Amino acid sequence: MSHDGVANHIDGNSSVTTGVQARDIHTLTIHAAAAADHGPPIPYQLPPVPAAFTGRAREVEVLSQWLETQPDHGVRLAALCGMGGVGKTALATWWLHRLRTQFPGGQLYADLRGHLPGGPAPTHEVLVRLLRAYRAGPLPPTVEELSAWWRSVTAAREGARVCLLLDNATSADQIRPLLPGGHGHLVVVTSRELLTGLARDGAALHQLRPLDPEAATEYLARCLGSGRIAREPDAARHIAAAAHGLPLALGLAVTELAAHPGRPLADLLAPSARSGSGPAPRQRRPNSLEGAMTTGLDRTYWNLPRDVARVYRRLGLLPLPETDTALTAAACNLPAGEADRALRALSSARLLEDIADHPVRGRIWRLHDEARAHARAQAAREETDGTAEETLHRALDWYQSGATAAERLLTPSHRRLDRPLAYPPAQPITFTQHAEALAWLEGQQDQLMAAIRAGHTAGLYTCIWTLVWALWPLWHHGQIYSLWFEAHKLGLDAARRDGAPLAERELLNTWGVGLRSAGQHDAAIGAFTRVRDMATAAADATGQAQALHELGVAHHAAGRRGDAAELLLQARAQRAELGDPRGQALTDIVLGEIALDDDRPDEAIARFTTARSLLLEVTDPHNAARALAWLGRAHARSGDGKVALELGRTAVEEFGQIGSRRWIGRSLEMLGQTTHEAGHEEAARELFTRALSVYKSFSGRDSDRLRSRLRDLP
Repeated sequence: MSHDGVANHIDGNSSVTTGVQARDIHTLTIHAAAAADHGPPIPYQLPPVPAAFTGRAREVEVLSQWLETQPDHGVRLAALCGMGGVGKTALATWWLHRLRTQFPGGQLYADLRGHLPGGPAPTHEVLVRLLRAYRAGPLPPTVEELSAWWRSVTAAREGARVCLLLDNATSADQIRPLLPGGHGHLVVVTSRELLTGLARDGAALHQLRPLDPEAATEYLARCLGSGRIAREPDAARHIAAAAHGLPLALGLAVTELAAHPGRPLADLLAPSARSGSGPAPRQRRPNSLEGAMTTGLDRTYWNLPRDVARVYRRLGLLPLPETDTALTAAACNLPAGEADRALRALSSARLLEDIADHPVRGRIWRLHDEARAHARAQAAREETDGTAEETLHRALDWYQSGATAAERLLTPSHRRLDRPLAYPPAQPITFTQHAEALAWLEGQQDQLMAAIRAGHTAGLYTCIWTLVWALWPLWHHGQIYSLWFEAHKLGLDAARRDGAPLAERELLNTWGVGLRSAGQHDAAIGAFTRVRDMATAAADATGQAQALHELGVAHHAAGRRGDAAELLLQARAQRAELGDPRGQALTDIVLGEIALDDDRPDEAIARFTTARSLLLEVTDPHNAARALAWLGRAHARSGDGKVALELGRTAVEEFGQIGSRRWIGRSLEMLGQTTHEAGHEEAARELFTRALSVYKSFSGRDSDRLRSRLRDLP
């Protein structure tokens, strides 16, 4: 560790624009940090309640009475169980929305995706999403650590109880790691299974049944108007009976009837109700709940325009949890306008759920589980062989296009491992601002992980290792180690299966960077050693020099400065032979840090000065500013406080112009240290406070360190 106490082993390839204007240290304004002073907003993530929700008064009363009788010394847990389409999520959201004021800490939602073709959502991914609602910065790599962090975060929110809706669970084991810590919280789970395993956790198990005939008829009246139902009460009762009280089946019938306001209700009960072409709905047992659902889905499907039906089938084949206009356009090979119209038509037909309006992705949609299974079945009948793989391949190529565009902008020095796209997007993604590119990566994070898993399962190995490689800015900036490691495990396996040794070495190297950043130094050293040996065997001098550099940084992070310096000197010599001035400069920065650790400030000054000069020559302003920030600290350690302050102020100014959040915070912190050492306590306090306001927006670990610094000031 450096004497300065600043984490310093991440090569600064990426930067993020945050709207910073800097002229001098006294007038520095950090616009993006203002909101961060108060932390993230309180999360209220529950899906909206369907406007026509009705018929569950008894169930709501039972749930409310149960809640009133529960002690608040622990976590209160309820599970709503029932078949697909029976209305579990609608009941849960309606009830929980009414309880909002009881949970000042927020109401969170997570879809556990129990019935998606790719399997349930990984527990670590769900925990990451929950933690992100309350905490910025790096997150640990294992489920056990993430779960412990989640319990700690929720237990620490004294007086701020939270409510959590976990949708589409399949087992009790999915739920236990997600339970919050502390007391008074409420967790509601929905599942098709009767989760008896949760009984030992004190859960109340509520079996949800279809609507009774009266409630089902009331639902029809709410949707179609009481006058229309009153004119044909017998037909309305027969429609409710045919739907077996299932809200999803009733909704499908309502959609068709609403499209024809003058049509008699009785027409829906006749085989001629189908207005589209195609076979008659498959016959099911008249009393079958499954049959009621399938009949409704069949009838709705055959009434779709054929181009919309094609999109429906393709979405059923796409093994991703959600979709949006751009993804649908790419996967279905459509212009964006046509894709958007098809999605809205499917939503109007009650086949798609309208989830949310995302600031990056736009409107987000999701197939209901029953509709997804139906769409896949229709695709199996109507689509040709290979359509499923083509649909996924098109989606992966679209993600690759966006990831590559972000990589080029955010990390221009990242080694290029391109591949020609089999299906180049008709509307490729472009970025002009760093913040825009990073927002796209973060907004697509869960979808990207699902795509990587699905592509690996499908054997699209070239797609997978190139996508994982191009997503380096996401791994490097987000530092969500569980996702970083999972993606690299799949990417490495894909590269090996694809016979791509260069990709294998490069991915093993970036996995090592993640291991080192997560504090797993020995594992990182093992990874970098393998990369060095593989690069040597392949006569890849560039890869060998990079591996030596990373090995040196890993040994330095582990506190083995002697081993680190030896490896770094070898790396620098090889980079000099290769004519790589940028690589030499990055190695010099770390050697300068080691010199500072060993109390050799004059050597450190020489290293940082050389690095600064080389980086300016190769036009790398971000790392040139890093060298300058460290040069200021080296002068402070040598006793030249005046020069140190001047260099530190210039570094802050340069990072303000570049727009790197992480290094805006670090340069302010380093300047604060120099100012403190010069005896200017109030100025140091102001600089540390400004650094903290920056860190709050993305790094809990750095924020904690700054709070400690501020407490230690006299």
